[in-house]
Amino acid sequence: MKNSMSVLIAIMFASILLCATDQIKAQRPIDPPTHMECNEYATTPIDHCPPLNTGMSWDCMLGYIYFDSLCRANLTWGQLDSLAKAINSMDTLRPFLRFQYAMNEYDASLYDEFMFYGIDITPGYKTPPAIILSLLLDREDSILGHYSKVRFLANTELILHVKVVEVTSDIEPTINRPLQCFKAIILDTIKGKNFPSNLYYTLPGGKLHREPQSEGYPAIGFVISPEWQKYGTPSDFRVVATDSAGHRAISGSNQFGENAVAVDSEYIVCLNVQKEVYDGAHVFRDYWPATHYSPEAGLFRINPDHKVMIPSDFFGYGTSVPLATFLSMIRADIHNIVAH
Repeated sequence: MKNSMSVLIAIMFASILLCATDQIKAQRPIDPPTHMECNEYATTPIDHCPPLNTGMSWDCMLGYIYFDSLCRANLTWGQLDSLAKAINSMDTLRPFLRFQYAMNEYDASLYDEFMFYGIDITPGYKTPPAIILSLLLDREDSILGHYSKVRFLANTELILHVKVVEVTSDIEPTINRPLQCFKAIILDTIKGKNFPSNLYYTLPGGKLHREPQSEGYPAIGFVISPEWQKYGTPSDFRVVATDSAGHRAISGSNQFGENAVAVDSEYIVCLNVQKEVYDGAHVFRDYWPATHYSPEAGLFRINPDHKVMIPSDFFGYGTSVPLATFLSMIRADIHNIVAH
């Protein structure tokens, strides 16, 4: 174990030296915000690749080292594709699911930064990390199927049991698309380790505070638009009218709609980070539901009888599952990913 740790420390040191050289040559493009939408939070941009630190699990570190090595290798597209196609069974896919799970669970913002913006600060990269990720996702699609529960759990970055306590409205100014901005207290964390929870909800009084408090529930904000499509099923979305202020009325059977999330209700929410802008010092992001897998689009209501409602039976646990049973079963499924 000591020898393994020494090797890992040496790899981390070498990576830092490589990154220091890279940073002299590279600069990330700036796209300053013109409108700060609701629930956006500031994070620190990536400044070295691979972004290793001693707080990471072995699988998280190994995942970043693996991606970093492929990105630095002088491989053609055909060679990369051949490497990816060597992942041709569940047995050969399992290690990559484990690495992927560990990377995005540790810090979703860091994962997003590395995958999509690591190339901007690392001239030593011959291939963007996002290209390697796309090849891996293609193999997951092929082996598991796009709407697989395993694929969902490996790729979704935050899975939380929450109670929604507040909703406000905003609008995307460039396209006049309405947004609903929810704040929710976190009752349990199923997946996610380092994520911004800079809101605290204190009782009694029920007030949200921007700075952490010594007592109270951590809270999180997330965003949906009534116009967004739930990707689990086809949509007939269309704009039917636009008023004088540019606000749109829509029609469609597969949108979130105005009442997808209710205040004072509990949910299992499955969220992914969405990068908005970079101002040269901070990256601003918000959380959106994981809409790419189930017809419920990552939002599973918990009814007054403390049952998780899953009309599609996406997880295979049933359509109305006691909360304790749901938590036990989803954690067992996660264990099957991380333990192999």
